[in-house]
Amino acid sequence: MVKFSVIITAYNVENYLQRAVKSVLSQTFTDFELLVVDDGSTDNTVTVAKSLANNDNRVKIILQSNQGVATARNNGINHARGEYIQFVDADDVVSSNFLADINVRVQRGVDVLISDYRTFSGNVADAKDSYFRLRNAELTGLVATQFLFLNLVPNFSWAFCVRRQIYLGNDLKFPAGRIFEDNSLYYRLLFVAESVKICDLKNYYYFQRRDSYVHVYSQRSIKDLLVMLNEVEVFARQHGGKIASTSQEYLIKRYFKAYTMCVVGYDGDDNSALLAKVNHHIKTMKPYRPRNKKMRLKKLLWQLGILKPVVLFSNRHLGA
Repeated sequence: MVKFSVIITAYNVENYLQRAVKSVLSQTFTDFELLVVDDGSTDNTVTVAKSLANNDNRVKIILQSNQGVATARNNGINHARGEYIQFVDADDVVSSNFLADINVRVQRGVDVLISDYRTFSGNVADAKDSYFRLRNAELTGLVATQFLFLNLVPNFSWAFCVRRQIYLGNDLKFPAGRIFEDNSLYYRLLFVAESVKICDLKNYYYFQRRDSYVHVYSQRSIKDLLVMLNEVEVFARQHGGKIASTSQEYLIKRYFKAYTMCVVGYDGDDNSALLAKVNHHIKTMKPYRPRNKKMRLKKLLWQLGILKPVVLFSNRHLGA
Protein backbone atom coordinates (compact mmCIF):
# COMPACT_ATOMS: atom_id res chain seq x y z
CA MET A 1 0.00 0.00 0.00
CA VAL A 2 1.07 3.57 -0.70
CA LYS A 3 -0.13 6.64 1.17
CA PHE A 4 -1.84 8.36 -1.77
CA SER A 5 -3.40 7.24 -5.01
CA VAL A 6 -3.56 10.27 -7.28
CA ILE A 7 -6.12 9.72 -10.04
CA ILE A 8 -6.22 11.70 -13.27
CA THR A 9 -9.09 10.96 -15.65
CA ALA A 10 -8.33 11.91 -19.22
CA TYR A 11 -10.35 12.38 -22.39
CA ASN A 12 -8.85 14.19 -25.41
CA VAL A 13 -6.50 16.30 -23.30
CA GLU A 14 -3.28 15.82 -25.26
CA ASN A 15 -2.48 19.54 -24.87
CA TYR A 16 -2.80 19.53 -21.08
CA LEU A 17 -2.02 16.07 -19.70
CA GLN A 18 1.77 16.33 -19.65
CA ARG A 19 1.61 19.53 -17.59
CA ALA A 20 -0.72 17.96 -15.02
CA VAL A 21 1.23 14.68 -14.74
CA LYS A 22 4.59 16.42 -14.41
CA SER A 23 3.26 18.62 -11.62
CA VAL A 24 2.23 15.47 -9.72
CA LEU A 25 5.54 13.71 -10.37
CA SER A 26 7.45 16.73 -9.04
CA GLN A 27 6.10 16.18 -5.51
CA THR A 28 8.49 16.45 -2.57
CA PHE A 29 6.42 13.69 -0.91
CA THR A 30 7.11 10.48 -2.82
CA ASP A 31 4.89 7.75 -1.30
CA PHE A 32 2.21 7.81 -3.97
CA GLU A 33 1.05 6.21 -7.19
CA LEU A 34 -0.42 8.07 -10.15
CA LEU A 35 -3.24 6.43 -12.06
CA VAL A 36 -4.13 7.93 -15.44
CA VAL A 37 -7.53 6.63 -16.55
CA ASP A 38 -8.11 7.27 -20.23
CA ASP A 39 -11.78 7.41 -21.17
CA GLY A 40 -11.47 6.31 -24.79
CA SER A 41 -9.61 9.34 -26.11
CA THR A 42 -9.54 9.82 -29.88
CA ASP A 43 -6.52 12.17 -29.96
CA ASN A 44 -2.96 11.53 -28.75
CA THR A 45 -3.79 11.50 -25.04
CA VAL A 46 -2.87 7.81 -24.59
CA THR A 47 0.42 8.28 -26.43
CA VAL A 48 1.32 11.17 -24.12
CA ALA A 49 0.32 9.14 -21.05
CA LYS A 50 2.34 6.08 -22.09
CA SER A 51 5.39 8.21 -22.76
CA LEU A 52 5.17 9.65 -19.26
CA ALA A 53 4.63 6.18 -17.75
CA ASN A 54 7.70 4.82 -19.52
CA ASN A 55 9.83 7.37 -17.69
CA ASP A 56 8.38 6.87 -14.19
CA ASN A 57 7.16 3.59 -12.70
CA ARG A 58 4.78 5.42 -10.35
CA VAL A 59 2.55 6.15 -13.35
CA LYS A 60 0.01 3.48 -14.29
CA ILE A 61 -2.27 3.69 -17.32
CA ILE A 62 -5.84 2.36 -17.24
CA LEU A 63 -7.72 2.21 -20.53
CA GLN A 64 -11.49 2.08 -20.90
CA SER A 65 -13.99 2.69 -23.69
CA ASN A 66 -15.64 6.11 -23.66
CA GLN A 67 -18.06 5.93 -20.73
CA GLY A 68 -17.66 9.34 -19.13
CA VAL A 69 -15.65 10.87 -16.32
CA ALA A 70 -17.79 9.34 -13.55
CA THR A 71 -17.06 5.77 -14.68
CA ALA A 72 -13.39 6.69 -15.17
CA ARG A 73 -13.17 7.93 -11.58
CA ASN A 74 -14.88 4.81 -10.27
CA ASN A 75 -12.46 2.72 -12.31
CA GLY A 76 -9.54 4.61 -10.80
CA ILE A 77 -10.79 4.03 -7.25
CA ASN A 78 -11.20 0.31 -7.97
CA HIS A 79 -7.58 0.04 -9.13
CA ALA A 80 -6.11 2.27 -6.42
CA ARG A 81 -3.81 0.90 -3.69
CA GLY A 82 -3.44 4.08 -1.65
CA GLU A 83 -4.72 4.77 1.83
CA TYR A 84 -6.12 8.04 0.49
CA ILE A 85 -7.62 8.98 -2.87
CA GLN A 86 -6.78 12.36 -4.41
CA PHE A 87 -8.18 13.39 -7.79
CA VAL A 88 -6.44 15.84 -10.10
CA ASP A 89 -8.11 17.04 -13.30
CA ALA A 90 -6.09 16.54 -16.48
CA ASP A 91 -5.93 20.26 -17.28
CA ASP A 92 -5.06 21.42 -13.75
CA VAL A 93 -1.76 21.77 -11.89
CA VAL A 94 -0.59 21.12 -8.33
CA SER A 95 2.34 22.66 -6.49
CA SER A 96 5.38 20.54 -5.59
CA ASN A 97 4.41 20.45 -1.90
CA PHE A 98 0.76 19.53 -2.60
CA LEU A 99 0.90 15.98 -1.20
CA ALA A 100 3.43 16.82 1.53
CA ASP A 101 1.12 19.44 3.01
CA ILE A 102 -1.88 17.13 2.76
CA ASN A 103 0.07 14.33 4.42
CA VAL A 104 0.79 16.48 7.47
CA ARG A 105 -2.93 17.23 7.89
CA VAL A 106 -4.18 13.63 7.62
CA GLN A 107 -1.66 12.14 10.06
CA ARG A 108 -4.20 11.64 12.82
CA GLY A 109 -6.47 9.49 10.70
CA VAL A 110 -8.76 12.09 9.16
CA ASP A 111 -11.39 10.58 6.86
CA VAL A 112 -11.73 13.60 4.56
CA LEU A 113 -9.57 16.66 4.00
CA ILE A 114 -11.10 19.58 2.07
CA SER A 115 -8.62 22.12 0.72
CA ASP A 116 -8.85 25.53 -0.88
CA TYR A 117 -7.49 26.29 -4.37
CA ARG A 118 -6.50 28.95 -6.88
CA THR A 119 -7.84 29.53 -10.39
CA PHE A 120 -6.05 30.45 -13.62
CA SER A 121 -6.91 30.75 -17.29
CA GLY A 122 -3.50 31.69 -18.67
CA ASN A 123 -0.28 31.40 -16.69
CA VAL A 124 -0.18 29.62 -13.35
CA ALA A 125 1.85 32.54 -12.00
CA ASP A 126 -1.22 34.75 -12.45
CA ALA A 127 -3.55 32.44 -10.49
CA LYS A 128 -6.12 33.99 -8.19
CA ASP A 129 -7.46 32.79 -4.85
CA SER A 130 -10.86 31.11 -4.81
CA TYR A 131 -13.82 32.93 -3.29
CA PHE A 132 -14.12 30.42 -0.45
CA ARG A 133 -11.28 31.71 1.78
CA LEU A 134 -11.37 28.50 3.82
CA ARG A 135 -10.27 28.52 7.43
CA ASN A 136 -8.74 25.56 9.27
CA ALA A 137 -11.36 23.55 11.16
CA GLU A 138 -12.13 20.02 12.32
CA LEU A 139 -15.73 18.91 11.84
CA THR A 140 -17.98 15.91 12.19
CA GLY A 141 -19.43 14.47 9.00
CA LEU A 142 -22.84 15.95 9.81
CA VAL A 143 -21.49 19.47 10.25
CA ALA A 144 -19.34 19.12 7.13
CA THR A 145 -22.45 18.14 5.15
CA GLN A 146 -24.18 21.25 6.43
CA PHE A 147 -21.15 23.33 5.40
CA LEU A 148 -21.39 21.87 1.90
CA PHE A 149 -25.11 22.61 1.66
CA LEU A 150 -24.47 26.17 2.87
CA ASN A 151 -21.92 26.61 0.06
CA LEU A 152 -19.12 27.18 2.57
CA VAL A 153 -16.75 24.61 1.05
CA PRO A 154 -15.98 23.68 -2.58
CA ASN A 155 -17.76 20.74 -4.19
CA PHE A 156 -15.12 19.57 -6.67
CA SER A 157 -13.66 16.06 -6.55
CA TRP A 158 -10.11 17.42 -6.48
CA ALA A 159 -10.84 19.55 -3.39
CA PHE A 160 -11.39 16.33 -1.39
CA CYS A 161 -8.65 13.98 -0.21
CA VAL A 162 -10.60 10.93 1.00
CA ARG A 163 -9.63 7.78 2.82
CA ARG A 164 -10.14 5.04 0.20
CA GLN A 165 -12.14 2.89 2.60
CA ILE A 166 -14.81 5.61 2.82
CA TYR A 167 -15.58 5.02 -0.87
CA LEU A 168 -15.31 1.24 -0.70
CA GLY A 169 -16.91 0.62 2.70
CA ASN A 170 -19.99 2.69 1.88
CA ASP A 171 -20.33 1.69 -1.79
CA LEU A 172 -19.96 5.33 -2.82
CA LYS A 173 -19.66 5.75 -6.56
CA PHE A 174 -19.92 8.58 -9.03
CA PRO A 175 -23.17 8.27 -11.03
CA ALA A 176 -22.26 6.80 -14.40
CA GLY A 177 -23.02 8.78 -17.53
CA ARG A 178 -23.95 12.00 -15.78
CA ILE A 179 -22.56 15.52 -15.56
CA PHE A 180 -22.25 17.17 -12.11
CA GLU A 181 -20.99 13.84 -10.81
CA ASP A 182 -19.04 15.57 -8.01
CA ASN A 183 -22.17 17.30 -6.74
CA SER A 184 -24.05 14.01 -6.81
CA LEU A 185 -21.63 12.25 -4.48
CA TYR A 186 -19.85 14.38 -1.92
CA TYR A 187 -22.74 15.35 0.34
CA ARG A 188 -23.39 11.62 0.77
CA LEU A 189 -19.71 10.96 1.41
CA LEU A 190 -19.39 13.69 4.03
CA PHE A 191 -22.52 12.48 5.80
CA VAL A 192 -20.98 9.04 6.49
CA ALA A 193 -17.50 10.35 7.39
CA GLU A 194 -16.55 10.45 11.07
CA SER A 195 -13.85 13.12 10.87
CA VAL A 196 -13.50 15.92 8.34
CA LYS A 197 -10.82 18.56 8.29
CA ILE A 198 -11.03 21.82 6.36
CA CYS A 199 -7.77 23.60 5.61
CA ASP A 200 -6.61 26.79 3.95
CA LEU A 201 -4.11 25.11 1.64
CA LYS A 202 -4.05 26.67 -1.83
CA ASN A 203 -1.71 24.25 -3.58
CA TYR A 204 -4.19 23.20 -6.26
CA TYR A 205 -4.49 25.29 -9.44
CA TYR A 206 -7.82 25.00 -11.24
CA PHE A 207 -7.60 25.79 -14.97
CA GLN A 208 -10.77 27.47 -16.19
CA ARG A 209 -11.44 26.46 -19.77
CA ARG A 210 -14.26 28.12 -21.70
CA ASP A 211 -14.95 24.85 -23.55
CA SER A 212 -15.30 22.86 -20.34
CA TYR A 213 -18.69 21.12 -19.92
CA VAL A 214 -19.43 23.24 -16.84
CA HIS A 215 -19.45 26.28 -19.13
CA VAL A 216 -21.64 24.72 -21.84
CA TYR A 217 -25.35 25.04 -21.11
CA SER A 218 -26.64 22.07 -23.10
CA GLN A 219 -29.98 20.39 -22.43
CA ARG A 220 -28.11 17.34 -21.18
CA SER A 221 -26.31 19.39 -18.54
CA ILE A 222 -29.57 21.04 -17.44
CA LYS A 223 -31.35 17.68 -17.16
CA ASP A 224 -28.47 16.15 -15.21
CA LEU A 225 -28.44 19.12 -12.86
CA LEU A 226 -32.17 18.71 -12.19
CA VAL A 227 -31.72 14.98 -11.52
CA MET A 228 -28.95 15.76 -9.04
CA LEU A 229 -31.05 18.39 -7.26
CA ASN A 230 -33.98 16.00 -6.99
CA GLU A 231 -31.64 13.52 -5.30
CA VAL A 232 -30.55 16.21 -2.84
CA GLU A 233 -34.17 16.97 -2.01
CA VAL A 234 -34.90 13.28 -1.37
CA PHE A 235 -31.78 12.94 0.77
CA ALA A 236 -32.72 16.03 2.79
CA ARG A 237 -36.24 14.74 3.42
CA GLN A 238 -34.91 11.37 4.51
CA HIS A 239 -32.51 12.84 7.06
CA GLY A 240 -34.53 15.87 8.14
CA GLY A 241 -33.41 18.25 10.86
CA LYS A 242 -30.44 20.48 10.15
CA ILE A 243 -29.73 18.68 6.88
CA ALA A 244 -33.16 19.61 5.53
CA SER A 245 -32.84 23.25 6.58
CA THR A 246 -29.31 23.82 5.28
CA SER A 247 -30.06 22.03 2.01
CA GLN A 248 -32.43 24.86 1.08
CA GLU A 249 -29.50 27.22 0.54
CA TYR A 250 -27.80 24.67 -1.67
CA LEU A 251 -30.96 24.00 -3.67
CA ILE A 252 -31.97 27.58 -4.32
CA LYS A 253 -28.49 28.53 -5.52
CA ARG A 254 -28.43 25.65 -7.98
CA TYR A 255 -32.00 26.08 -9.17
CA PHE A 256 -31.05 29.63 -10.10
CA LYS A 257 -28.00 28.17 -11.84
CA ALA A 258 -30.37 25.90 -13.77
CA TYR A 259 -32.50 28.97 -14.57
CA THR A 260 -29.45 30.69 -16.06
CA MET A 261 -28.58 27.60 -18.08
CA CYS A 262 -32.11 27.43 -19.50
CA VAL A 263 -32.26 31.13 -20.37
CA VAL A 264 -28.79 31.38 -21.93
CA GLY A 265 -29.17 28.04 -23.70
CA TYR A 266 -26.83 26.36 -26.12
CA ASP A 267 -26.80 26.03 -29.90
CA GLY A 268 -30.40 27.09 -30.44
CA ASP A 269 -31.94 24.65 -27.95
CA ASP A 270 -35.58 25.19 -27.03
CA ASN A 271 -35.44 25.10 -23.22
CA SER A 272 -39.00 26.26 -22.55
CA ALA A 273 -40.12 22.93 -21.01
CA LEU A 274 -37.02 22.71 -18.83
CA LEU A 275 -37.40 26.34 -17.79
CA ALA A 276 -40.99 25.63 -16.73
CA LYS A 277 -39.72 22.84 -14.46
CA VAL A 278 -37.06 25.09 -12.96
CA ASN A 279 -39.59 27.88 -12.35
CA HIS A 280 -41.84 25.37 -10.60
CA HIS A 281 -39.02 24.36 -8.24
CA ILE A 282 -38.14 27.97 -7.49
CA LYS A 283 -41.82 28.70 -6.83
CA THR A 284 -42.02 25.88 -4.26
CA MET A 285 -39.10 27.53 -2.43
CA LYS A 286 -40.88 30.89 -2.27
CA PRO A 287 -41.08 30.91 1.57
CA TYR A 288 -37.32 30.39 1.89
CA ARG A 289 -35.18 33.49 2.42
CA PRO A 290 -31.65 32.85 1.13
CA ARG A 291 -28.74 33.64 3.44
CA ASN A 292 -26.64 34.82 0.53
CA LYS A 293 -27.34 38.42 -0.54
CA LYS A 294 -26.78 37.64 -4.21
CA MET A 295 -29.36 34.86 -4.04
CA ARG A 296 -31.83 37.17 -2.29
CA LEU A 297 -31.42 39.66 -5.15
CA LYS A 298 -31.95 36.94 -7.75
CA LYS A 299 -35.04 35.77 -5.98
CA LEU A 300 -36.42 39.32 -5.86
CA LEU A 301 -35.72 39.85 -9.58
CA TRP A 302 -37.38 36.51 -10.33
CA GLN A 303 -40.47 37.47 -8.31
CA LEU A 304 -40.64 40.80 -10.17
CA GLY A 305 -40.42 38.97 -13.49
CA ILE A 306 -37.27 40.76 -14.62
CA LEU A 307 -34.57 38.18 -13.94
CA LYS A 308 -34.47 36.86 -17.51
CA PRO A 309 -33.16 40.04 -19.20
CA VAL A 310 -30.64 40.50 -16.38
CA VAL A 311 -29.37 36.96 -16.87
CA LEU A 312 -29.16 37.39 -20.65
CA PHE A 313 -27.19 40.60 -20.30
CA SER A 314 -24.85 39.21 -17.63
CA ASN A 315 -24.14 36.06 -19.68
CA ARG A 316 -24.20 37.53 -23.16
CA HIS A 317 -20.69 36.15 -23.83
CA LEU A 318 -22.01 32.57 -23.27
CA GLY A 319 -24.97 32.71 -25.63
CA ALA A 320 -25.32 30.47 -28.64
